[in-house]
Amino acid sequence: MGGCLCCRKPIDYEKLLEQLVHKHRVVIFSKTFCTDSDIAKNIFQMAGADYLAIEMDQLPMTDELMLTLIKKTGFDSIFLDGHFIGGIRELKLYLKSGLLYETLCPNSPLCTTTKNKKTNVNKFIKPVRTCNRRPCQIKPK
Repeated sequence: MGGCLCCRKPIDYEKLLEQLVHKHRVVIFSKTFCTDSDIAKNIFQMAGADYLAIEMDQLPMTDELMLTLIKKTGFDSIFLDGHFIGGIRELKLYLKSGLLYETLCPNSPLCTTTKNKKTNVNKFIKPVRTCNRRPCQIKPK
């Protein structure tokens, strides 16, 4: 099936990163022990948003993917609709300003679908937690 490692085609981590952030509505690059990551996941759960949480400390290719991510955005990284929005600090600002509510809610003109954009991704990327979309519970201030 696989052959030796030296004969396999190397993974293009930049391309993999681009595919992930464009195939999923929300992508959180996380670590299992990171409280900021847990807060970000909870914010999206409260909003009823589907998300893909990639636990960087549990993946076999973490070093390479992490280096690619750090070069591109830094870490902690949250992507929304294919765009890098920042880390937990920026996510909280989105939440406080009401922009997160406008972007995620099904009745928002910015929301093109109430379904998530999940598609098949490589076997080694496994979502740790995804949640089903339900009506938004975040209210703008």
